[in-house]
Amino acid sequence: MSRGRTSWRFNAWLSAALLLAILVVANGLAREHLAWRVDCSEDGLYTPSPVGKRLVEGLEDHLRVEAFFSGEVRLGPVQIAKRRLTDQLEELRDDARGRIELVFEDPNASSEARVSADRFGIRPVPLKAVQGTSLVSQDVYLGLVLRYRERERVIPFVLPQEFEFVFLSALSDLTRPTRGVVGFLVDDGTGKADDPFQQARRLLTDRFTVLEVLDLDRGEDVPPSLDVLVVARPRLAARSAAAVDRYLQGGGRALFLCDRTVVDLARGALTEIEDGCSALFEAWGLALSEKLAWDQLRSNTIRTALTTTDGTREVRVQFPYWVHVDQDGVQRELPATARVPGCDLFWSHAVLKANGPVAGLECTTLLESSPQTWLVSAVGAAIVDPNVLSSKGVALLAQGGERSYPLAVALRGPLPSAFGDGTSETQVVVVGDSDWVSDGKFFTTRNELLFQNLVDWLAQEDELLALRSRLPVDRKIDDFLEAERLSRGLATLVEIQGSSETSELLSSLEAEAADAARRRRWLHMAAGTGGGLAAAFVALFAFRALLTRP
Repeated sequence: MSRGRTSWRFNAWLSAALLLAILVVANGLAREHLAWRVDCSEDGLYTPSPVGKRLVEGLEDHLRVEAFFSGEVRLGPVQIAKRRLTDQLEELRDDARGRIELVFEDPNASSEARVSADRFGIRPVPLKAVQGTSLVSQDVYLGLVLRYRERERVIPFVLPQEFEFVFLSALSDLTRPTRGVVGFLVDDGTGKADDPFQQARRLLTDRFTVLEVLDLDRGEDVPPSLDVLVVARPRLAARSAAAVDRYLQGGGRALFLCDRTVVDLARGALTEIEDGCSALFEAWGLALSEKLAWDQLRSNTIRTALTTTDGTREVRVQFPYWVHVDQDGVQRELPATARVPGCDLFWSHAVLKANGPVAGLECTTLLESSPQTWLVSAVGAAIVDPNVLSSKGVALLAQGGERSYPLAVALRGPLPSAFGDGTSETQVVVVGDSDWVSDGKFFTTRNELLFQNLVDWLAQEDELLALRSRLPVDRKIDDFLEAERLSRGLATLVEIQGSSETSELLSSLEAEAADAARRRRWLHMAAGTGGGLAAAFVALFAFRALLTRP
């Protein structure tokens, strides 16, 4: 009996040990060969892109990736980000089937790694996070170096949500035999006055060779080798416009960023300019409005001084000349704008359709203002006085006649020549503003994304467009009162009042907005409560039927 019990215990322990060994081996094999992950994000942001799989599988040589990551990270969010980045790198390495060598180096622990990171321009980034009741800060390395066939690309700092686009853009540039070429044409016709587009150039130099297009007014031609011509705030002479027309008739593609009014807020000055593109646009069935778009519903704010009986203070006020094009105003059918969250335009002109449609030429509105927009004179476009803005807005509301206006259009198909009888299959984008890509605060993150998308679309860089379309899209919580106020064109500063008629109209609109917001809030609450009660009753009756079933 004793021997039988001993044998039973031995067999039990042996079985447990074998089971444990099997679990360990199976776990290791599963980790290597069954690395299943489920992407629960609404946008599928963490699902590997088919573009990335195709790029790494198409590698013809060895790619070495050096990840300069801080080894010990004290910040919780950064630990999660680092883990996710490591997973993304390992997924790409597995897809490459031995053609990617992944090396991790810790500049915080190794002086040699720190010197190497510094040589590549990879610096630690100071980050902060709340840990318990204290604020913890740490300098963190999250940089990458890609080496391929004696060429290299450096990514100084990267986060998981942007990793795929940044990494695969660098990889695409490394493996491409030749770089695309983008030409920049600024002014040309009246002398090089201002050139506030250096940031836009730098943004493109990561993927393109950027050339300056000069001396068209002296008889030079636009280089036909360009993939895209960017015409930024032009003042084209007749010969320059003819040179641009010849380039387009040769199949060239172009992005026009046009202005007829240049505003200097610091000096409160307006400068009227002639873009020289009227003949081109007229041949294509377009016309750039002389007036500016005033969007009472969707506009950005500006910081200014407000003077009241209590004194003067700095406030933020809606500035309807600064149009914010949100997701409702962006074309969703074209890849260039399909996932763009919006953009910001400043003193924009409308791009109107004139003289009827051109046969065979497809004209698509890319960006449009809200339904509560007027075209107004440029006079006063540099005035930021809250009382003036409020009074003008109230006057326009009383006047009526508001509607949406196209602020950017895309032309595709046989483009007629403005200086001859020919047509050429090509693609052109016209935007009624150039400030949105100018240096400084106007070149917002949204604007950078749109600008890159438009250039890539015209250059037919479809892979980059597919990657960039996976960037996160902003989602806002509904604010019923704010939505109702904006739909009535109310300024954010309700205390700004003009005459007694203005005060009465503002008060009436505010009351309407509050009542409508209250009704919408109750409807949403009733719908949620009613849905829950209906589901409960259905479940109750189903349970009762189950109990009474014979």
